[in-house]
Amino acid sequence: MAEFHCFGSIIGSDENFDQTGLFARWKISHGSNWELIEGQSSGETQIDFPNIGARSHWSHPIDVHFVCNGIQGWPRIEFQVFKEDSYGRVCSISYGFIHLPSSPGYHELKCYTWKPVGSIYNRLYSFFTGSSLILRNPEMIYNPNERYRIRTETSGTLSLQLYVITKNFDRYGVELN
Repeated sequence: MAEFHCFGSIIGSDENFDQTGLFARWKISHGSNWELIEGQSSGETQIDFPNIGARSHWSHPIDVHFVCNGIQGWPRIEFQVFKEDSYGRVCSISYGFIHLPSSPGYHELKCYTWKPVGSIYNRLYSFFTGSSLILRNPEMIYNPNERYRIRTETSGTLSLQLYVITKNFDRYGVELN
């Protein structure tokens, strides 16, 4: 079988988030042709409280090793970014996903996140309570057939640094550049 090893870290958020107390939950999803043989497929970063408008630093490690018998269902990493306020309340503020790189080597990646936008009533409620809209169906994060139904706005950017090592893809006629 072909092997895919990806390791590195979730560096943090860029200055685009106008909030502090940020952390992220992440999950690596893949198709039925892929099998995780080593590593954690999900996790959560620590909370960082930088100054408002400053970058959050997480440096959270990722290390996964897959075997596969086809490239359908290439692994992707899904993010849900949260904030914790001074009262200890936690609320979701954005969603995003990015496919893991397919070419071997070092990669600096950006994951652009978004958040759902509701009615004027929802926005006023969010403003005064400090909460935000939450997706009922997590499949909306990456499925364009589901996401087209909701209105969204950009939220911020997450930075990742990943290394990829591949083995035996050429035996199956797959050329990765």
